[in-house]
This record gives sequence, structure tokens and C-alpha cells, in this order.
Amino acid sequence: MIMDALPSSKTIQQNNETFNEEDFRQIPLRTICLFGNMSISTYWTVFIFQSVQLFNSVIVNIGNDVFFFGIAMHICGQLDSLNILSDELETNNEKNRLRKIKKFVRRHIHLLEMGQLIQNTYTNILLVNLITGGSHICLAGIQFLFLSNTIDVVLLTKVGSVLIIILLQIFLYSYAGDYMSSLFQDVCKVIYNCTWYEFSPSHVRDLMFIIMRTHVPFNISAGNFYIMNIESFKNIVKTCFSFFSVLRIVFEE
Repeated sequence: MIMDALPSSKTIQQNNETFNEEDFRQIPLRTICLFGNMSISTYWTVFIFQSVQLFNSVIVNIGNDVFFFGIAMHICGQLDSLNILSDELETNNEKNRLRKIKKFVRRHIHLLEMGQLIQNTYTNILLVNLITGGSHICLAGIQFLFLSNTIDVVLLTKVGSVLIIILLQIFLYSYAGDYMSSLFQDVCKVIYNCTWYEFSPSHVRDLMFIIMRTHVPFNISAGNFYIMNIESFKNIVKTCFSFFSVLRIVFEE
């Protein structure tokens, strides 16, 4: 957007005979109408200010997504380490086994609390991202259908890039939520695959409580009602393309 707002040499040559600064003077946010006639110094001040604003906005959005994904993958890695911890339960010393079970339970509870903290922190953020992302996808799809009959490759590339970036952002959250949820459910399989039949009845009862806790599903959701997983991402993509198909039929008629 910043580079596209700069006047190209071709534009200047086309306006060289009837020179008018307003014909090719643009600013990154395309809000030139709000400023009216500006001097050159004011124009470049607004241009630089909006360029910095756009750059900061991009960094903040990307940083927020990468921060969420990094924390989610860290928790997933810690859940994988529970497999190693479960192998330590297979010991002949009853006291040592009880200590290992307590360590496993404390670690599992800690990871559940971390996951719930992410859910509580990002639930409203995810809801806003879904609403804004869905709106952008609809608007970009309408623009793409309008431009599909033209040969403006540049504009088609811009619209296509917007669609890909928004879908990639939604996929990032969906993949992280789906992977984390599946690993929390796999704790039940980890416990079942150990040699629990060699444990004492009291220790087996402790393992049963762990398995019962894993039956309570953990999910990353947007607004505490829309679960973010691969299935939800597929539904979003199918809904978008169904919307585009209906619009294409309407425009053709």
C-alpha cells in the first residue's frame, strides 16, 4: 500500500502535459479527500506518518499471531513431554511410583491452567479476528468477481493476496487449537498404554481420575462459543466459496 501510493514515472509522464498534482498524489490510507489541498511539505508529512502507522499496525498484528502460535506450540511440546514422564511410572518401587504419579498430575494440571489462560486471553481477540476476517473475505471476494472480467493483473494479485493472508491467519489459529486439543485428549491414551495392570489398586484408582479428567474436552474458542479447529476452518472455507459461487451467478445474470 505504501509503495503503490507513490507516483510512478509512467503516471507523471501521462500527466506531464496537463500537470495537476491531485491527479496522481495519493497517501497510503487513501484518505486524500479528508485533507483537501495540501502543500508539498504537509503531503509528505502525512505520507510518512501514515506509512509508519501502517508499518506498526502490520508488526502488531503479525506479532500477536506469532506470539499466540509460539505459546500454543510450547504447550504442545510440554504435552509431548508427558509421554516421557509416563514412562517413569513403570517402576517396582511403590513409593517412587506414587511420587511419579503426583509429579505427572501436577504437570498435567499446570498445562491445563496454561491452556485455559490462553483461552481466556484470546477468546475475544479470536472473535474480533473472525468477524473482521470474514468481512474482508466477503469484500475481497466481491472485488475479485468484479475484476475477474478485466485484465488488471496487479489488482487481481492484490485481492488474491488479501484472501490468502486472511485465510492463512485463520488457519494458524485453527491448527494450533486443533493440535493442542488433540494432545490434551491423547493424555488418556498415554495413561492407558502404560503397565497400569501391574500397579496397586490405589495407584490404578489415581490413574482413573486422570483419565476421567481428560474426558473433559479442552478447546480454543472464539467468543467462548466457536471452536477453533481444522473442521471449523474447513467450514469457513466452504462457506466463503459457496458465497462466491452465489455472487458469481448473480453477477452473470
